[in-house]
Amino acid sequence: MTDVPGPPESWGPAVVLGPPDAEDLALVEGEPASPLHLAFVASDPEAVRNFHAAALASGGRDNGPPGLRERYNPHYYAAFVIDPDGHNIEAVFQGP
Repeated sequence: MTDVPGPPESWGPAVVLGPPDAEDLALVEGEPASPLHLAFVASDPEAVRNFHAAALASGGRDNGPPGLRERYNPHYYAAFVIDPDGHNIEAVFQGP
């Protein structure tokens, strides 16, 4: 846990993800927000499949199995789950 730099000071404890000086996501303690859609870049299609399997095994609900989503682009391979708080979590790989 770390304090999130910068305003607002009322943020309090948080987990910050990303390389030093380039944090990408801060998870802050507090009241739940409305459902979010969080997408994480996967290194390859296997990582997308592993994410989906692990999320389901941990209590997530399927919101789209691993596969191509050509409506986004021809190489958009993703999987979606709803986490226990109702957020749509996605792993995506975009490659040939």
